Amino acid sequence: MLARPVRRYHSSKIPAILLILVTAFSAVAGDSPTPRILMVGDSWAWFMFINHSLRDALADSGLGQYIEEGTYSTVPGSTVAQWTNPLWLAQITRELERNPSIGIVHLSLTGNDFLREWTIEMSDAERDALFTRIVRDLETVVRHCLSVRPDVRVAIVGYDYINKSKGRASLQQLNEAGMILAGMKRDLAARLNRCEYIQSYGAMHHYFGFPPKIPAGRLPLPGQAPDFQPWPGGDRKKGNPPEAMFDDIHLSAKGYYYLGRLCVDTLYRCWLTEDAPAATQTATEQQPAAVMATGR
Repeated sequence: MLARPVRRYHSSKIPAILLILVTAFSAVAGDSPTPRILMVGDSWAWFMFINHSLRDALADSGLGQYIEEGTYSTVPGSTVAQWTNPLWLAQITRELERNPSIGIVHLSLTGNDFLREWTIEMSDAERDALFTRIVRDLETVVRHCLSVRPDVRVAIVGYDYINKSKGRASLQQLNEAGMILAGMKRDLAARLNRCEYIQSYGAMHHYFGFPPKIPAGRLPLPGQAPDFQPWPGGDRKKGNPPEAMFDDIHLSAKGYYYLGRLCVDTLYRCWLTEDAPAATQTATEQQPAAVMATGR
C-alpha cells in the first residue's frame, strides 16, 4: 500500500470538532458547494480526490461553488480492463444517478494496463495490438458514462512523465511509449461527442521547472485541442522534477493541484460556466501567484 500523502500543502490542521461545526453551519446556511465533477479511475484520480486537488483548483479559479466527488468511483491500482466489468460500470451509473448535479466525468485510466503489460521487447505490431485493446476498453467506459444522461460529458485526462524505467526500457523509452498510447486516447476523444482529451505530458515541467537552470514557466505547457501543439509539453527527454513527485509514478500533492489547474483552465471552466469557447494551452500560461505564495 502506498502511504497516504499530505492532503493539504501546509502543516496546519483544522481541529476535527471545528471542521464538523463549520461543515454543519455551511449546510444550514445553504452555502454547501455543488458536486459537478465525478472522479473515475485509478490512483491518479484517487490521489486528486483525497488531496482535494481539483476542489482547491476550482476555488482558486473563482469556481469554489463547485466540488468533485470520487468516494466510490476511484480505485487505486485499477485497470481499464477492470472498469469494463458490468458491476464496475454500474457503480459509475449509481454515482451519476446519486448526484444529478454532476455533468462532468474526470476519467483517469489505462496507466496500470500500460505499465503492467507493455515491454520494450514488443514489436511495433505487438505494441499496437496491446494499445488498441486498451483503448477499446477505454471506449467502453467512456460510452457507458455518456449513456447515463445526455448532459454528461467526459474528459479523458492524460498522465505526465514518470520517473522510472522498466526492465530494459529506459525512463525516456517508457515515457515515449506512454505518449504513443496517449495519442490513441486523444484520437478516441476526437471521435466521440461530448468527450475531450486533456494532454498533460510536460505540465509539471512548466509549473515547476528545473531550478536554478530552468525556472518555472519557461518550458512549454502541453498543447490542447484542437491541434494539441506542442505535443508533448516540457522536455520529452526528462522525467519530472522531484518536487512534482510523490514517488516514481505519482505526483506530489502540489503536482496534483497543478494538474487540477490544468484541467480547470483547459476545459472545466468552460464546461461549468458555458461562458467562453473551449480553452487552449494559453489559458494556463498564467502562473497562479497566490498558490505559489502559499506553497501549494
